[in-house]
Amino acid sequence: MILAILTDDVNKVLQNAGMWVLATADQNGIPNAVPVNFMEILNDNQIMLVDILMKKTTANLEVNPNVAVTVWHEHDGY
Repeated sequence: MILAILTDDVNKVLQNAGMWVLATADQNGIPNAVPVNFMEILNDNQIMLVDILMKKTTANLEVNPNVAVTVWHEHDGY
């Protein structure tokens, strides 16, 4: 599922989730997923994720800008 606009349902889950998971992949497609504790919804199509220990994530983003974010709260998730 590719979300270009954050819907009200997605926003509700994002705001109530205790943690998000950010997944990246290197130039060979090898995935790397990290828990993210600090996140903020900037607007209807941008979120900000911050983690100070993202060396592998940063390296992956330099060669492959595609990411996946997983978030859940109770029985809802995206």
